[in-house]
Amino acid sequence: MEKQLVQREVRLGSASNFETILTVRELRSPAGTVELKFETVFAGAKDAQARQTKAQFFIDQDGLQSIQKALLSVVKQRQGS
Repeated sequence: MEKQLVQREVRLGSASNFETILTVRELRSPAGTVELKFETVFAGAKDAQARQTKAQFFIDQDGLQSIQKALLSVVKQRQGS
């Protein structure tokens, strides 16, 4: 039985006509690599449901840990304020 790969979406934005979507997707190859894709959806576009890719990154485990540490430090700092 093949392992199920993880994929999560985080929807960002507070405007009713514009949304940013971050997709985090585990890849089979190269092993241990994750894709981070930032897309936007704009209600005023010709196709209001179409996603436009704004950035796409392929990150290894060391890079993921660095991102996690950076995000956690910002969260902890904000909680302490």
